[in-house]
Amino acid sequence: MNTAAKLGSYILGLAVVFGGALGAGKVVGPVGAAPADEHAAMAAPAASAEHGEHAAQQAKSDTPGGLQVSENGYTLTSLTGAIKPGEPTDFRFTVTGPDGKPVTDYQVEHDKKLHFIVVSRDLSSFQHVHPEMTPEGVWSVELTL
Repeated sequence: MNTAAKLGSYILGLAVVFGGALGAGKVVGPVGAAPADEHAAMAAPAASAEHGEHAAQQAKSDTPGGLQVSENGYTLTSLTGAIKPGEPTDFRFTVTGPDGKPVTDYQVEHDKKLHFIVVSRDLSSFQHVHPEMTPEGVWSVELTL
């Protein structure tokens, strides 16, 4: 089989796989309801010590579908309000464990405790940053979105 035939077969196979996935997605439909205003939902209120649990619950319910902020009892909670596009912002967050307390014991991988990947909704850009953690478990990194 020549190169053109192999490439054509590969492209045809990809089209069949992606077409099948698209068809299955249309049959299944959307998973969960999207919030009325996605941009307002991203501006979750900062969690304070006395309102931490309520704010965390509010942030969970306001999270747009498709964003992973919690898994296996560990939750990323933003402590920063709305971020204005193009302006450098000190983004602060915590990672709480199943016990509800900030996680502070991390293993170093590739010389850093945390590799934080920020991806645009349209997947056209991303940032791989390394936040710094306070002894209380609050992470901080400057982001320009």
